[in-house]
Amino acid sequence: MSTRLTIPMNFQAPKELIDKFSYITDENRRAFAATLYSMDLSIGRIVEEMHNKNILNNSIIVFLSDNGGAISVLWVCGKCIKNY
Repeated sequence: MSTRLTIPMNFQAPKELIDKFSYITDENRRAFAATLYSMDLSIGRIVEEMHNKNILNNSIIVFLSDNGGAISVLWVCGKCIKNY
């Protein structure tokens, strides 16, 4: 038996980056790709600046996530489950 979890998505990225992924037909996936690309560009700028200041070789970069906040409604196996 397969369990499908549907979570509403609200990705934000500049329109010019979203347009860069116009070949992706699903709107959410296109916005997700643009959001990740934007994050990649930002991380690249940070790493470049660390390199320019000669601190990159003596640094550790760590990425953490808390998986976001709680959402009020989940769809599991076609049923609405409220977490409140």
